[in-house]
Amino acid sequence: MTSQSSIDSVPTVAVLLATHQPKSYIEEQIQSIQAQNGVKTKIYWGDHASSEESRAYVRRLLAGSDFVEYSIPHPGPAANFFYLLSKTTEKFIAFSDQDDIWLPEKLLSQVSSLQNSDDRPGLTHSNSQLLINGKIRTKKILCTDHTFNSLIFSNCCQGCTIMINEKGRDAVLSSLPIDIVWHDWWIALVISLVGDIIFSEKSEVLYRLHSSNLVGIPNFFHRVVNFQKNPKGLMSYQCSEALSRFGLAYASENPDMKAILNLTSPSRYIRFRASIKDGRRRIILADEILRRFLWVLRRP
Repeated sequence: MTSQSSIDSVPTVAVLLATHQPKSYIEEQIQSIQAQNGVKTKIYWGDHASSEESRAYVRRLLAGSDFVEYSIPHPGPAANFFYLLSKTTEKFIAFSDQDDIWLPEKLLSQVSSLQNSDDRPGLTHSNSQLLINGKIRTKKILCTDHTFNSLIFSNCCQGCTIMINEKGRDAVLSSLPIDIVWHDWWIALVISLVGDIIFSEKSEVLYRLHSSNLVGIPNFFHRVVNFQKNPKGLMSYQCSEALSRFGLAYASENPDMKAILNLTSPSRYIRFRASIKDGRRRIILADEILRRFLWVLRRP
């Protein structure tokens, strides 16, 4: 028989669920949250501009769960997630898209990873597997360097795999720009400057790719369009904003600070030279070449 003390010791995780006109995929996502082992969950559900029919559908799926519902006035996943983040009171916070599947041990594993980071802002994330047309494909994260220098070029902290602790939440919310497009990238940049990032090679999420994905579409043309439509989501903007808000101690200690400042210079020529010089020191993938090109061409 389970004692009351053992029940009380089960950690509660705030799960932020952001939706906009959710499709049938959300049923599997919510079921996978409800099926998490070893933790209790409180679901913070934020919806932007869905039909009442869609919202009623999600309410039916959440029936029996501990959840609260919010109407989000501003479009975009970042605005949704940051609003929900501001409402949480739990020690651990996870971020849920509306169309993935979490494996049963995801939250418990991540809580265990963050247990020893109570005194500092902490973030943990994992590998994921791709779910394409019902078939699972292995997807291994190539970026495991969590220094700020590395993260400004390539975000390896995939949003649906992330969990942060309460000090991480407080740091992120303490100075939040209004124009952030990619919430997961911003959170990773902030935690890299003020706390600790922990990576698990285990695949804890099935990340679904489909035609409605905002970022995950494996199509070069769509990526270019996404970058061009959201100039303030470019990494140079997020980099310079993170440094201006959180990077004072980092700047004084980092010998590469001059190079980083050159990479975010208003001058395209200086950014181009700095990007080429930095590129010689690392392996550059196609995605990163695209990001660097757009960074140099069109820094807000």
